[in-house]
Parts: sequence; C-alpha cells; structure tokens
Amino acid sequence: MDAILDTVDNGIKWRALTADFPPWNTVYRRFAAWEPGGAAERLLNAVRDRARLKAGHVAAPRQRRTGDVTIRVRSPR
Repeated sequence: MDAILDTVDNGIKWRALTADFPPWNTVYRRFAAWEPGGAAERLLNAVRDRARLKAGHVAAPRQRRTGDVTIRVRSPR
C-alpha cells in the first residue's frame, strides 16, 4: 500500500521504487488488479479527504481541475 501511494504521490516510475518496498512488478500487479474496480481511486480520495480535514478544510474540494479547465462543483442540497 505504501509503495503505491509513494509512486502516485511522487510521480515516479514503478521501476524507480526504493529498496524499502517490495519488487516494483509485485507492487504494480497489485495496483493493476485494484484499478478496474476503482479501488485505487477510492483509496486516493480517502487519503486526500483525510489530509484536507486534518488541515481544517472541507473534505471534498469545491473546484476540480481537469487539464486546463477548472470545474466548480455544486454542493448537494
């Protein structure tokens, strides 16, 4: 789990994982198995929400950036 978060957070290549983690292909296979079901996205969203709450912000951001476009997200009523 830490290896996947480290790779995604730092934007490094799978093969560039440090020796502290399991072999890169083991980590990648686990990530690839989770990806079709959306588990990786749910995990990253949960980590982001927890970090935002800890910093005193709302869990879900009001704006999302997609490429060069910023989308304002409406609050549910």
